[in-house]
Amino acid sequence: DVEGEDNTPVFISSKLKDYLCCGRPILAITVKNSPSYNLVNGLSTVKCCENKPSEIVSAIKSVLDIDFREEDYKERLVIIKQFNPTFLAKLITDEFK
Repeated sequence: DVEGEDNTPVFISSKLKDYLCCGRPILAITVKNSPSYNLVNGLSTVKCCENKPSEIVSAIKSVLDIDFREEDYKERLVIIKQFNPTFLAKLITDEFK
C-alpha cells in the first residue's frame, strides 16, 4: 500500500483497510505517525516503511524472510472490527446519547 505524500496525512488508506482482510503480508509505504502508520505499526504481519527505495527494498526483503501462518493474520481482527459498519453505527449512536 502506497500513501500519497501529503504534507500532513490525515486519512487512513482505504486500500490498506481492504488489505487487512486478506491473509497476506502487507507492506505499508507511509510516513511515520500518519494515521495508517499508527493503525498498523507493531503488527507482525504488516511492515511499514517510508517511500524511499532503500527502505522499500529492505522492507520487502524482511517480509519475504518470514514464513507467515494463517493464524498470524488473526492479529488484525481487532482492527478489522473497528471498520465494521455495525460497530461504527453503535459508536455513533452511543456518542449521540
